[in-house]
Amino acid sequence: MKIPFRKWMGTMLIIALIAGFLPTMPVEVSAATPITIVSPVAGDTLTKSPINIVVTVSSDNMTRLTEMYYRVENLTTNQDTGIIKTKAAQKTGEYEVTFTDVDLTEGRNRITVVVGETNTILSTPVTVDFTPVTNITDLRLDSEIFENNRIMPQSQLESFMITGSASGASIVSAYVN
Repeated sequence: MKIPFRKWMGTMLIIALIAGFLPTMPVEVSAATPITIVSPVAGDTLTKSPINIVVTVSSDNMTRLTEMYYRVENLTTNQDTGIIKTKAAQKTGEYEVTFTDVDLTEGRNRITVVVGETNTILSTPVTVDFTPVTNITDLRLDSEIFENNRIMPQSQLESFMITGSASGASIVSAYVN
């Protein structure tokens, strides 16, 4: 009676040791319900910041609305905001969440949505390019408003003042040949 029991116990011990060496499945892989970033779309080139991030989630992730955060990494400058927890997700649909006023930095930005602090679930990252476009408004040449299809200044001058304003700029410079 002792010999079959010992063989059985030895076999079970070997199986338990082998099972202990098998890797556990990470939460990101085992999560059956994905988080999908709907807007912006991967590969987009954006010209305005801040933006809104629209995300679709499952019903079980929707119950964790207060645990939803985002992260923006600039791949061009290697600047990382870390996980932003100060801007709360807002429910905008039955299974839709929006993060408003998300700041981007110039270059290629990778956006990821994170649910939870322990046992985190990550969305598939979305990569977008941000190129700010500056428009010069109130462009003037010696206080005369600049107009297309017109030669300015009307009379020959040795020097003149070019002025204007642009959002996000402290100086507007012009080079004349």
